[in-house]
Amino acid sequence: MNIKILHSDKNKNNLFFSDFFQRQNRSIILLTHYREEKAFHESINSLILEKLVQLDLQNEQWESLPELLKEFFLNLNWELYAQFRNYDGKDHGVSIFFAVMEDNDICFVSCGRFLSGILTTGGLEELGKNWDNFHIKTKAALGLLGSLGQDIEVKLIVQKIPVNSIFITLPADTVRALNLKDTGFYELAQKIEDENIKESFPYWLIYFEEQRSIQNRPWYKAKKFRFSVVVMLLMLIFSIYYLIMGRDVVDDRLHISREQFQLTLRNIDILRLQEILPLDYGILLVPQHNIELTVDWESPLPFPATLKPYFCLRNIYLVSEDILYAYDKRTKRNTWKTSLNHNIIAIEILDSNLMLVMTADNISYCLKRDNGEIVWFKGDDTQKPVYTPAPHYQPVQISLEMDRRLNTSTILIPHYNSLTLINILNGDTLSYYASDEIINFVSDFDFIEKSVYMIKGKNLYKVRFNIRN
Repeated sequence: MNIKILHSDKNKNNLFFSDFFQRQNRSIILLTHYREEKAFHESINSLILEKLVQLDLQNEQWESLPELLKEFFLNLNWELYAQFRNYDGKDHGVSIFFAVMEDNDICFVSCGRFLSGILTTGGLEELGKNWDNFHIKTKAALGLLGSLGQDIEVKLIVQKIPVNSIFITLPADTVRALNLKDTGFYELAQKIEDENIKESFPYWLIYFEEQRSIQNRPWYKAKKFRFSVVVMLLMLIFSIYYLIMGRDVVDDRLHISREQFQLTLRNIDILRLQEILPLDYGILLVPQHNIELTVDWESPLPFPATLKPYFCLRNIYLVSEDILYAYDKRTKRNTWKTSLNHNIIAIEILDSNLMLVMTADNISYCLKRDNGEIVWFKGDDTQKPVYTPAPHYQPVQISLEMDRRLNTSTILIPHYNSLTLINILNGDTLSYYASDEIINFVSDFDFIEKSVYMIKGKNLYKVRFNIRN
């Protein structure tokens, strides 16, 4: 069977995420939807996505998924409820569609305004919720995740998608506008795409089509077969060269080409273009947003920090002389600490849940990020011990790849009592944060949280980049 997935990716608040697990026929899909656009929706989406990644669904048995997801969404509702109480909005909740697929079996949860069904040539089969008059439901009956401060009933559906059918997920407002019950099987995708041009909305379609059988005819009469044989032979020759003779060369050339392209884009001299062409590129590329540096939270520390904060997806890592501490980003609680023999001078976050810690006695320690366990260490006896901690105030560049909300790259310059966000094209100040205390350290930019972490005295702060049109 052929699987085709279509979805929208235009709306800033509508998150689409999919992950296809290696060496498995299992995949996951996540959709979120809000009726209005708010700046805090991005942090809500980040929280939902982070919690789902932590589930490790690739190693769960298919039979255990329903109970696991029910408990997960029950707990997630309480966490989102606590978040939404801090913000102003009409709905105070989020519509979520989450599915786990294995071959043509699907296990999904639909909360809020998402409606799902299966369309065949024989008509539409509604799944889970009744589509008729859904738009007039009360907010309490709507079931937005995070809208109610109570245990919710999680309706989880396990369904086998038949061959030659389309699995549909759409917001209720769109279902009403499209009138899908009178839409034919073959015109569905075009009708949805036409409506999406008028006003963007999240949707998800999966086509399950039966493979067409190949006619039994001699190979020398099948032109397509002969063409395929030639292509396969060329691919085989290239594969032999790639695997035996030139694997490293090909990989290096691809990597160099990608890097050269990125460097070309990043090093375009906008000011020189402005001299050549009669256009005001300063107006086109300078962010016309109102950027605010605001403190999301403050957490006291029982120790003096001696190095800037480091971070990964889940943790923030702090150093006090020879002790390394890990703090959970969400709870701000210390999850583990590891004491080494000498002062820590540098940290590098590695792949495979590992991190490298360098100390003043020229020893490098490889630690597990989730518990601080030392995996291996390596010393250099030929060099004398030296203590050279990183400078306190290092400029932090925030490129377009890190924050797509920007129109051009910016740079954050820390001082002993302030943070200044500057446009790299013309040096204009985009935002300024003043502190009544001395700023000891500032981390790099956390592109997931859209924040930096700052240490003042014995307090850790999360400084968020709030961008409003």
